[in-house]
Amino acid sequence: MAELMKLCRGNSRLVLAVSAAFAGPLIILVGAESGALNIYGGSSKGKTTIVFVAGSVWGGKDVAGFMKSWLTTATGLEWNARQHCDTLLILDEMGQAKPEVVAEGAYDLIQGESKQRGQSNGDGQPTHRWRAFILSTGEITLNDRLKEGDIKAHAGQMVRVVDISIDAGAGMGASKTFMTTTTPVRSLARSRQGP
Repeated sequence: MAELMKLCRGNSRLVLAVSAAFAGPLIILVGAESGALNIYGGSSKGKTTIVFVAGSVWGGKDVAGFMKSWLTTATGLEWNARQHCDTLLILDEMGQAKPEVVAEGAYDLIQGESKQRGQSNGDGQPTHRWRAFILSTGEITLNDRLKEGDIKAHAGQMVRVVDISIDAGAGMGASKTFMTTTTPVRSLARSRQGP
């Protein structure tokens, strides 16, 4: 983990993502709502690697690490959020989700409560609650993804999901300084700090 943390030095996007990984357990302590960052930018700029490293704080030693995909339904997003309560929820590649799912998720994931659903006998199913900090990736911003589905972005969605460009200002994607290591970054991200 020490070698991995050395890579964070001078890499603001990596520092942000790893710091965000520790935000989930603090939400209940400070009485805050969940929050979300959407790290966006062109392909092969380091977005998925950065969130993979952030997820390593909580474990996830398989191929996807601690990441989930945006390629799901609104119900699937709720399920993922429940499974990551008080930790970090990583949703990779917003462009894979239908714009309607993204629009709904921007409200529902941060709100922290599932929809009220009915049962076949007319009774209501119990709702579920969660708290999680969310890291999202995508090639475009939340607003642009909603526009692709002819959905008007609302202020409530935009304040719940903050877009952060992967370009850290040096024309090198996520990195302001060259990451010099002989070990691939994902291999370094194999020890967890959380439970």
